[in-house]
Amino acid sequence: MSKSLGNLVFAKDLLKHHDAATIRLALMHYHYRIGGEWCPELLTEAQQLLWQFRTASVTASKTSAEALLREVRMALDDDLNNLEVIDALHRFVAHTEPAAVRSSSAKALTSQCLAILGLL
Repeated sequence: MSKSLGNLVFAKDLLKHHDAATIRLALMHYHYRIGGEWCPELLTEAQQLLWQFRTASVTASKTSAEALLREVRMALDDDLNNLEVIDALHRFVAHTEPAAVRSSSAKALTSQCLAILGLL
């Protein structure tokens, strides 16, 4: 991206069509030291993952929520390994079995996970 080429993407323009959490999650596909070229398709993927995560977190068990939070913290401790964080979110969504009883502690743990990632 370059100002002289006119191919910059501004956050204010993205915010017209997407919420801030979606944009942040899409940006997490890039490592802070490596960077990369912007892919607008990441916004669609991020929006879908957030929706799936929020749906799964409503019925998740406390055990799966604790495992997710542990994985996210370990990935962040590993040089802000954002791609591992995204993989952990995908695994949570794919493998979360609805709990027999909704757990308020599981909901609190998944909310804590989103807060740590700046996605709340």
